[in-house]
Amino acid sequence: MTKQETAGLLRLMARFWPSFRRDDNPGLTVDAWAALLYDVPYEDAQAAAIRLARGSQKFYPAPEPRHVLEEARRQVQRDTWDRIRAQTLHDCLELDVPLYRQMQLETQERKRIE
Repeated sequence: MTKQETAGLLRLMARFWPSFRRDDNPGLTVDAWAALLYDVPYEDAQAAAIRLARGSQKFYPAPEPRHVLEEARRQVQRDTWDRIRAQTLHDCLELDVPLYRQMQLETQERKRIE
């Protein structure tokens, strides 16, 4: 997803959830979301937002400020962080990003070897 698509998704989410607020610096908000959703196709993210909107009007998604994300990345190995993110996107939003599909293949391979 591009930054322009991410900005469009945030505008859509703001219409779904009036309480969805943006920081004083919307560019940082878009950057934070774009960093999280870089490998998610826009159409999938839009469909997930619509599914969430149908289920609850109380959802308030808010990415952590940039400095918090950077600190978390320093504390957790990138591979582990990406795997947790891929699993969460699958479990919570039913999005199968490429890493999640790779993880599924690795699991199948381990089971086959055992």
